[in-house]
Order: sequence, then C-alpha cells, then structure tokens
Amino acid sequence: GNQYWCGAHYISRPAPVGNVLEASLMENIRRSLAQVAGFPGPYCRNCPTATLFLNQGIEGTLAGKVEAWLAAAAPATAA
Repeated sequence: GNQYWCGAHYISRPAPVGNVLEASLMENIRRSLAQVAGFPGPYCRNCPTATLFLNQGIEGTLAGKVEAWLAAAAPATAA
C-alpha cells in the first residue's frame, strides 16, 4: 500500500508519501506536502519514462481483465 509522488519515485523507492493501508490517500498527501518544496529533485529526472512504463503495464493488465469480463458476459453461441 505504499504511495509515491510519481512513477520515478515508485521505481527508485525513496521514502513513500504514506501507506494507503494506514491512512487515506488525501491524508498521506496532506501530511507530506512539505516534500513538494524539494521538487524537482534527483528522482524527478526519470519521471516521464517511469510513469509511461507503469501506465502501459497497468493498461495491459486492465485490457486483459476487461476482455475476460466481456467474454464471461457474452451469451454462448451455438456451434
């Protein structure tokens, strides 16, 4: 449940913003807003690429789930 500021922070794994299993998303952000003063920082250099790869992976997983849901919901066709 660790929450990071961006894809590059997620890949590099510095201290997380918080953990969504321990506090809400908004509370984690609220408590960690002071960290924003340090941006952009060394982890930020790779943010666009890291976020792109993460999004592509998530998109692929989601597409597979949607296809499975649609296949399960489709009426059976006679052979």
